[in-house]
Parts: sequence; structure tokens; C-alpha cells
Amino acid sequence: MITSHVFDKWEHHNKEFLEKCRGKYVAVTFSAGKDSSVCLFFLLKVKQKYGFDMGGFLYAYPRHRYSPGFRDIALP
Repeated sequence: MITSHVFDKWEHHNKEFLEKCRGKYVAVTFSAGKDSSVCLFFLLKVKQKYGFDMGGFLYAYPRHRYSPGFRDIALP
């Protein structure tokens, strides 16, 4: 679980960017790793406050990290 001071610092650091997102659709790619998952979580947490809509999309790259069976089914 995150602590509130980490989120508060992140929001303060990114406030100018978040204000620019107002009224827009923000498409976010993420790898499902720790860093990108936390970033996606933070964006979901502030999207209403800053008035934007968003979607998260799995970014499955690089291909060599995935098993051959998964690559055959899920990756083009």
C-alpha cells in the first residue's frame, strides 16, 4: 500500500501536466510492472479531480520477455 506523502509529492510534481489534461482523453500504456502500475493507479486517483478521462493499455514489449505460447496468442 502506498503512503499518502508519496502520492502528494507525485501530484505536486506533476500538477502542471495534470492541469493540461483537463477535458482530454489520456491513453496510458503500461507494462504491468511495479512502476507503471503505480503510475496508472495515481492517474486513476486524480482523473476526476483534474477533469480528464483515461484508458490503460497493456504494453507488451519487448517480445522476448514472454513465453512463445503467450506471444503466439496475445501478440501480433
